[in-house]
Amino acid sequence: MNYKKYLSRCEELGAKTNIKGAFGFAGVMTGFLCFYAYSFYFGGYLRWNDIKNFDGREYSGGVIVAIMFSTVFGAATAGTMAPHAKAIAESQIAGKLAYDTIDHVPKIKQSEKGTKVLQREDMKGSYEFKNVEFTYPSRKDQKVLKSFNCVFEAGKTTALVGPSGSGKSTIIQLLERFYDPTGGQVLLDGDDIKTVNLQSMRQLIGYVGQEPVLFNASIRENMLFAKPDASEEEIIQALKDANAWSFIQKKMGTTGIDTQVGGSGGQLSGG
Repeated sequence: MNYKKYLSRCEELGAKTNIKGAFGFAGVMTGFLCFYAYSFYFGGYLRWNDIKNFDGREYSGGVIVAIMFSTVFGAATAGTMAPHAKAIAESQIAGKLAYDTIDHVPKIKQSEKGTKVLQREDMKGSYEFKNVEFTYPSRKDQKVLKSFNCVFEAGKTTALVGPSGSGKSTIIQLLERFYDPTGGQVLLDGDDIKTVNLQSMRQLIGYVGQEPVLFNASIRENMLFAKPDASEEEIIQALKDANAWSFIQKKMGTTGIDTQVGGSGGQLSGG
């Protein structure tokens, strides 16, 4: 009974839709036929009165028919331009956003003159937050950190525990220097990280987010994004350190680290 009831509703809706479509099609065809009739009438008028065109030649039957069909087909083709015009407008917007990103000059630069270049053997890895205050540029009225003090000792595991929005992710972003604090200092082995060469610092530390960020490329290529000059041995060792090497050998078959992972790793298992 329910099937028949809902089927009758769909039948009624479909009938109304088809009737509207039929009237629309009929209107379009009526317009074309009226245009044909007017074209033949006006063309006959030009022929009957021997009216000449701008070149001084008389209108022949072939010219009149050619003009008629050119006008009809041109109007029909112009009507199909609307979707393409929308695509052009969307591409202009996307292009502007892309160029804005390309032309953007960041306040925090990877390599600044006069900064300290870190060497692996000289870096201990001790971080300290001294009276750090921070607000995001897009939310200047909301202070995330206020007089925050903490020491992350080298060689020890430090856990940050707190509710959502308490600043845990913000602290990690300050450690990576994705942002600079609005007040206080972030020290690395006693040096303000603003005085440390950012590129050399990021080459010596690792960050594992809550969700993986993978590009539509192979495992090898994704690894090389982090260190373009990495050797085969370094890639394999990094995968072993991440407990991924055995999984790759077992699941990827002969392709191994040359397996394509898809956009955002979509070709890999979510687990």
